Amino acid sequence: MKQVLQNRKTGRPFVGEVPVPALQKGRVLVRTVSSLISAGTERAAVELVSKGLVQEARERPDLVKAVVAKVKSEGLRNTFASVRDKMAASQSLGYSAAGIVLEVAQEVTEFQIGDRVACAGATYATHAEITARASRSMFLPSSSTIACASILGRRPWWRCCVTA
Repeated sequence: MKQVLQNRKTGRPFVGEVPVPALQKGRVLVRTVSSLISAGTERAAVELVSKGLVQEARERPDLVKAVVAKVKSEGLRNTFASVRDKMAASQSLGYSAAGIVLEVAQEVTEFQIGDRVACAGATYATHAEITARASRSMFLPSSSTIACASILGRRPWWRCCVTA
């Protein structure tokens, strides 16, 4: 399937081929109909990577703390390898989408195949053809368009989604 990814070395976004996510316990698979591309958030992600590692560390002290904690728990060699691998890998972009439920994990009772849902959350509601979302997605009212509901990450989304 296709997904919008970001090259961590150059900061440039691209459309890549990735495997379809597996259905996991407590999740639903959603065929994305629309996703929000936020000029501010996506641009900030591209700019942060293009600034270099030192500047990124200055702007994201939370990541520095995570690396220091990893060094303490796993050692310098393992942490270095982990950071190197993460920096070489592409990362997914997106955090707000809407679509149709394709599959439902056995223990999920609040959704059925075919339900229209809005999803939010980085790494879950990405710019991908299919997303694996925790079951806490939201139903879309029949008066909402899917394209409009993809702005779920922006509040108050329901004001934009009601159609006459």
